[in-house]
Amino acid sequence: MYRMMNENCDDLLTELDRISDLPRYIELRRRLFAGDVAADEDFHALYRNYWQMNVARLGDPFYFRYFALLESLKKNRAGFVGDIDATLRELALLTNTTERPSLQFSFATKLLNTIDPRLPVYDGYVSQFFFFVAPPSNYSVDVRLSALVSFHAFLRAEYSRVIKEGLLTDAIARFREHFAIDSELCDERVIDMLIWGYVSLLRNGAQLVRRALYR
Repeated sequence: MYRMMNENCDDLLTELDRISDLPRYIELRRRLFAGDVAADEDFHALYRNYWQMNVARLGDPFYFRYFALLESLKKNRAGFVGDIDATLRELALLTNTTERPSLQFSFATKLLNTIDPRLPVYDGYVSQFFFFVAPPSNYSVDVRLSALVSFHAFLRAEYSRVIKEGLLTDAIARFREHFAIDSELCDERVIDMLIWGYVSLLRNGAQLVRRALYR
């Protein structure tokens, strides 16, 4: 799969031009560290729009706790990096109640990624790339959350392996050249975005028009 991403990098980067909105991500991180974001409504709007949170209709109490935790964890990065799994569990359960059992694991990973881009984002693109099937909603919250946390641990290890073994060296270099981006974005975040672009390319029928063919 990684070889195919390197070989089809032109198409992949064209797809990222369409879906990535990289300047907004850079601006989001700049503003995160420019002031207190717990009550900054302009920042909230930018964040919710970039991470596509509004469609989830989570309500003001959730956002109040979510952005308060974002500000708190921003100030204590060493703390959550020391126990990422526990932090993910806490964040994912922000909306979980007896009346409405719910997990917001993807938004938990997006919060941590905004603070530390070395931490992978979990979403449908990434899970589809690695053929991960999360337990369905009729499973207990504990079972579902344990599976998701374990998958995120796999992602962290896998991104490290990809970098160490140079499996996406060509695509990462092309990405940096194409978007004129250097130290503002770590390799782990570039891998995240390359995966999004590749899965989006295939979802939009690249194979059917004889592009990005399997090898």
